[in-house]
Amino acid sequence: MTISETLKFGKNKLFGRENAYLEAEILLMHVLSQAREYLFKNPSIEVGYFKMLKFRKLLHAVGRGFPIAYILHKKEFFGKEFYVNENVLIPRPETELLVENTIDILHRYFAYKKAVLADIGSGSGCIGVGIALSCKDVFVKFVDISRKALKVASKNADKYDVSKRAEFIKGSLLNKLFEQRVDVMVVNLPYIGTEKYNSIDENVKKYEPHSALYSGKDGLDLYREFFEQLSKMKHPPKFVLGEFGFGQGSEILAISNKFFVQKPIFKKDYAGIERMFILTL
Repeated sequence: MTISETLKFGKNKLFGRENAYLEAEILLMHVLSQAREYLFKNPSIEVGYFKMLKFRKLLHAVGRGFPIAYILHKKEFFGKEFYVNENVLIPRPETELLVENTIDILHRYFAYKKAVLADIGSGSGCIGVGIALSCKDVFVKFVDISRKALKVASKNADKYDVSKRAEFIKGSLLNKLFEQRVDVMVVNLPYIGTEKYNSIDENVKKYEPHSALYSGKDGLDLYREFFEQLSKMKHPPKFVLGEFGFGQGSEILAISNKFFVQKPIFKKDYAGIERMFILTL
């Protein structure tokens, strides 16, 4: 088949998906290791037998709902391309709000200072790396319970030359940070409740790591543990910023009030949904 015929074939195989032709393009670009411009300029070039076999295999996987980000091993976030695999959650655009607000705080309160940022539940490292790229004096402590996730974060830090001012800590929440100095803490813990399991996208349930998605019946077990540990830190951070799910703001407030007199403020995402909190200590 020619490139043009292969793209039509791919679109038909992905029939019913919202962006079938675009996804076929992306997969063929990946298989051929070529940019989109190459496909446009060479519609009559034949796609080799083994390349076609690989393309068919990927079409089958995507047709079953396997995330393209895991096939390509990359996902754009905050204007940068990050490496991802099945050991980490695929970065979501709504999380960019967390990055933007953390950068704003670092610029306003820690300009020209060697601030220490802790990225709790760092996953792919896209949050910490994204912040570090905009705040050249910040030192980032990436904390995750998964060693495999930390390897992904390290890979992304290496890619953007952030590793020289980074530390990768395998641990649960703040267990390894009780005695350490941290100026700003950014938190993106699992916040989906098992009671909402049936409402989650089937492909997310099937392919993304459950340890990065679920946290008890209402989704906030880890945040309860986090706030309790935060209250016991020897050198608590000046600012704590965290992401949560739809309708969880009131419970986040209740959890915070149990341990701190300071009240968190809440911010909405671009869809008008309360998405994150900022706690000043």
